[in-house]
This record gives sequence, structure tokens and C-alpha cells, in this order.
Amino acid sequence: MKYSILIFEDDMDLATQWATSLRERGMDVDHAMSVDEAVEYCNQKQYDALVIDVFVEDEEGNFLPKAGYTLLSYLRNTSLEKVPKWSGEVPVLSVTGSQVIMGYDILDYAKSLGANATLRKPFSTEELYLRIVEIIKYPSRDDI
Repeated sequence: MKYSILIFEDDMDLATQWATSLRERGMDVDHAMSVDEAVEYCNQKQYDALVIDVFVEDEEGNFLPKAGYTLLSYLRNTSLEKVPKWSGEVPVLSVTGSQVIMGYDILDYAKSLGANATLRKPFSTEELYLRIVEIIKYPSRDDI
């Protein structure tokens, strides 16, 4: 089966590396750099999993500290008219390069918003692939 993946990542080099690696493994991959673009992609087609970077910058380099959280919250709130109904249950892998800040683990917060699994950068493309397949096959947030 060919899985369809949406990557929400502001680092073009990383996004390209991840997309290339996932495509080589037979996945169909799209890439969004803004919350609006990601929601637009989700309204155009249904994905098997999403990879969402928690902290991103916009195209001008302005830090958008909650963009990944915002996207995840939108997708999990299917009562919003702008998101498709399937997005409430799509497996999500939240990623970040940030560490624990003042005792606060931002990846734990992503899980509380509905992420199925998390990865802290840097990680290998193999690890990314394995985590994506894992959350597609076993999406229960309690098991990962």
C-alpha cells in the first residue's frame, strides 16, 4: 500500500531530505510551510499521516512559536468548517528540535493536543519512516 504523507516543516533542506527518503520508500509526500497551506492540502486530499514541526518560522524568517500546535488543534477540532472530518483521527507525528524549556516539554504538550507520537530532532530518515509506519498501523496515542 502506498501511504500519503503531509509534512509541515519550515526547514526546506530537512523537508526535502525527508520527502526524498519517504518517496524512495514508496510514499506519496506533500510539503506545507504554513498552517493555511497545510489546511488547504488537507482539504484537497486525505492523508494517512501527518508530520508536524511544532515550532516554525514563516518565509520571512519570523518565528511562529505555536504554528505546529495551531495546526494540530485545528485538525483535531473537526467542528471547524475549514478542516475535513477525517483530520480528527489522522495519525500525527509531532517533531521539534527544541529541548525541555524551564521544565516544560513541548512534545508532551503536542501529545496532549492529539499527536500520536513524537520525535526530537535530529533523527534519521530511517527513524522518521519507521515512526510514520508505526503510527499508521498502530495509531493509539496510549501505545506510543
